[in-house]
Amino acid sequence: PQAGSNGAWYAGGGLFEVVRPNGPYANTGTFSTVGMINLFLLLFCRKAIARMPFGSRLLHWLGVLASIAVSLMTFTRGVVVAFAVILFLEIWHTTGTKQRTIRVVGAISLLVVIGMFVAYAPAEMVEERSGSSNLWARVAQQAQTFRVFWDHPIVGVGLCNFGTAAGMTSKYQTSVQGFDAVGSPHNFLGEIFTDTGLV
Repeated sequence: PQAGSNGAWYAGGGLFEVVRPNGPYANTGTFSTVGMINLFLLLFCRKAIARMPFGSRLLHWLGVLASIAVSLMTFTRGVVVAFAVILFLEIWHTTGTKQRTIRVVGAISLLVVIGMFVAYAPAEMVEERSGSSNLWARVAQQAQTFRVFWDHPIVGVGLCNFGTAAGMTSKYQTSVQGFDAVGSPHNFLGEIFTDTGLV
């Protein structure tokens, strides 16, 4: 793992902890984003190359499945929402019946996987990921991220300095419904804007 990586993130607690892999990156979000980028690159290449021999097609689809697995194995809700939005837009803009059917089947498969995960996941993990405490802590975090950005809109606080900047003064301490911000931007756009600003 890269410097600063703790090697493993966990979801759940007590007797049931599920490892959330982060690969060689400092967090699971980066790992799943790399998987999504690889997936879209592979899908673009497949459209760009009209004909491929059977072995190449097989290798391509194995790469697509591996990219989907990397994206989803981190249990990152944002990735699942992004997949759902992309599938919806693809279905909306597809005109051919066969292609639309394939995309609808993909969307239904995504829903089935999510349903199976929720049905078989340990109760502690489902509560941790869907409870009101998680929601309000995220809302508080977005407010804190906006405050840090608002005070440093041009050049930001510097790469990887969000935690230091947010902890330096009490004006960034944010609480919503009694739940404190987690002290990390918790989304890539917020991280980019707070770290580097608009420049």
